[in-house]
Amino acid sequence: MEAHLVSQTKRLSISYAEYATWASRIKDLLCFLELWPLHSSPPAYTPPLAAAALAATFNDVDFRRRLRGAAVIRGFLSDALRARYAAEKFDDPEVLWEQIRRDAGPIAALRR
Repeated sequence: MEAHLVSQTKRLSISYAEYATWASRIKDLLCFLELWPLHSSPPAYTPPLAAAALAATFNDVDFRRRLRGAAVIRGFLSDALRARYAAEKFDDPEVLWEQIRRDAGPIAALRR
């Protein structure tokens, strides 16, 4: 099933022209991987942590789940979009998903 979802999903291009189809397929993949819904606690972006705290956080299941969610989403972006969403705040999949939706503009409004 996962291989089928992956093979059927194209990368989102810089034009966002296929956003509605892309978003639907990415959501299906995230659901299959048990990474949807994207929100977690805390849902908002947290500034970078101190090195010791960061090492401890890597053991946190929720933190790893969020990183996996962001990695799946970014994995299906064109290289240009990947570069656009490379900032650390986009390691939070909820922030990343919402920013892509906003950037897609009127096309994304159809997906609400």
